[in-house]
Amino acid sequence: MLAKLIGLFLVILPWMIFPRPDVYDQTRMIKSAFFDFGCMAIIVYGLYSGSIQRYKNKILAILTGYVFIIQFFNWYKPQICSYNKTLLLNISTVTPMLHFILAVLATYFACSILKKDDFKVIAKCLAWSSIAVAGYVLLQKINIDPWGQIMFKPGLFAPMISYTTDHNHCTAMLDNPNIVGGYLGMCFPFILSLRKWWVYLIALCIPLILFWIESMGGLAIFLLGAGIYFALTDWKREKLTYKFAALVVISLIVAAMIYFITIFNWSSDIGELSFNGRFRILASSWEYFKQNPLWGKGLGVFQTYGIKVGALWAKEAHCDWFERMCELGIMGTGLIAILAGRSIKHFSFDRSNRTAIASLASFICFLVLMIFSFPIENGALAFTGLTLFWAVETL
Repeated sequence: MLAKLIGLFLVILPWMIFPRPDVYDQTRMIKSAFFDFGCMAIIVYGLYSGSIQRYKNKILAILTGYVFIIQFFNWYKPQICSYNKTLLLNISTVTPMLHFILAVLATYFACSILKKDDFKVIAKCLAWSSIAVAGYVLLQKINIDPWGQIMFKPGLFAPMISYTTDHNHCTAMLDNPNIVGGYLGMCFPFILSLRKWWVYLIALCIPLILFWIESMGGLAIFLLGAGIYFALTDWKREKLTYKFAALVVISLIVAAMIYFITIFNWSSDIGELSFNGRFRILASSWEYFKQNPLWGKGLGVFQTYGIKVGALWAKEAHCDWFERMCELGIMGTGLIAILAGRSIKHFSFDRSNRTAIASLASFICFLVLMIFSFPIENGALAFTGLTLFWAVETL
């Protein structure tokens, strides 16, 4: 029952959106709220069922205590948080602290209740969710939007969704091409784990869609996930056709990435084919990090400050690892890295278990995606990453 509940949230989260174009944040805010709903649903189920096993994780316990101590000093000694010599009370810490508390409690219940067979249900949900997202992006790229304005004649039907910009319009409801690319690349191993001949045909379309929406990050994650999955899976019983198809897909991805590197605009501040804006954000973030590099300044400090890039304000460092260093310092970020590494180290490698291998590959993809993007700040990707951690911990 719990696996089906988690699968339900994994499927609906990518589609959560405020339908009004005058809303400032159409996608991320409501996804964050449903992230909390998902965690709370797991907690309620665990308390109601009462049938849990003992789950111990000393590193997670130390990390949780560390986060609370850092938040204590940032709340009750607000002079730690300052900007231009002005003392600030870090109000922005309330929301991320709520996310953290619910995620920790949900982790305890999920890792105590879920069994190995439950993750087969979750794997199928992630596979079909990513296929649905890819199909929706494909429809949007050819000007067919079942939920938007294009499919409805003026005066005949009211559109269910109205987008803020054309930029969001062609990336399903995951906010931008980089995020939807990261999501598809991260979930791709679960598509392969379905092991159906027609699924392999669908799998061949995923890199083409990533190329079409110009998501180089998505292609990189796709290549990493596919590479890990094919390397760790037992292919002795598979037909040569599948091996050949895998080799062709990987070769196409490498060629596509080389193509994107050659057409990148290295001077522009903003744009899908530009990294200069991200470099400027990281350079500005370095000033925040230097203020307290060892301990950090608490969850939400980056949202408190913000960074101006041209005419826009960035509320994310566009590198989750570095943003965690600004918030939790080297100590806290090190604990997160140890927590993830310990989970991978204790993972039971079974080449015949496709679900387990897909979960491991996707979890590693999530950790790598955190280097050049901000999946933790997107509720759909964050809940997916949290579920992948549960899978690697359990399987």
